[in-house]
Amino acid sequence: MAQERSSRAQRRLSGGSVRIRAVTEADRAEIQRLCAAAHAESYMRAVPIQPDRVDVVIDHVLSDKTVDIGMIAESDRGGEVRAVGLLHASAAEHLYLDLIQANCLLFYVSPEFRNSTAAYQLMRHFIRRSVNSGARSISVHVSAGIRVRQADRFLRKMGFMNGGGNYQILVEAGTSVK
Repeated sequence: MAQERSSRAQRRLSGGSVRIRAVTEADRAEIQRLCAAAHAESYMRAVPIQPDRVDVVIDHVLSDKTVDIGMIAESDRGGEVRAVGLLHASAAEHLYLDLIQANCLLFYVSPEFRNSTAAYQLMRHFIRRSVNSGARSISVHVSAGIRVRQADRFLRKMGFMNGGGNYQILVEAGTSVK
């Protein structure tokens, strides 16, 4: 009997593969679905998601006048191709250093694909695209309040170091501060 030599991640995908590609106009419904799933897991889930806002960001990502990127991880598990992960990032000039900083603003992989190669491939593509575009600093915002330890372990394995923390406050609309 031949020994299976595939990785644990490949075995867990039950014959499916994961592919990374740029967001397209045709991805709107899948992006809406992934954003809703990410939101449902986040600490901000009590605030209703705004699907129109997702479309505005997608428009921004698809514009040729922006430095935002959107990447989809898709799987063909079970013969059906579907989006299983999403990454949204932007780049900007650093305030006091002569360098470009790429910032990952949203990174989400569906729970059933968290033990696959989807997260690794999304992050690897983000790093590669950032570096190839001239970024000299790359940040990932871990701000959903879920799976923080797992995110820390994963990002450290990808070569990131902890550079501080995320501190957030949720403020009701119409609130003023005196």
